Amino acid sequence: MLILTAPTGAVENHAVREFLADLRRDMLTTIKDRLGRGVTDGDLTSPPASLGAIARYYTTVVQGLSVQARDGADRAELKRSSPARWPPGTRSPPHRHSQ
Repeated sequence: MLILTAPTGAVENHAVREFLADLRRDMLTTIKDRLGRGVTDGDLTSPPASLGAIARYYTTVVQGLSVQARDGADRAELKRSSPARWPPGTRSPPHRHSQ
């Protein structure tokens, strides 16, 4: 959660904001690298070209959960937010069709 504590602030804190942004970017890289290892090991069948988007999604979820926890959500509330816990038929957003 430390990496989320200073997304804004005074100009003199620019170095701190950049340091924390680097940590957030490192999380994205770490997740993408792990997904790549999963493909190599045969644990994941996603095409390598899609790993960036998948890593971005998981990074967004992790960082979003961190914000929720920072703002007071407890472990039980965060677990209930998992799509796996949603009622059947609500696990994915509706698809929008181009017109």
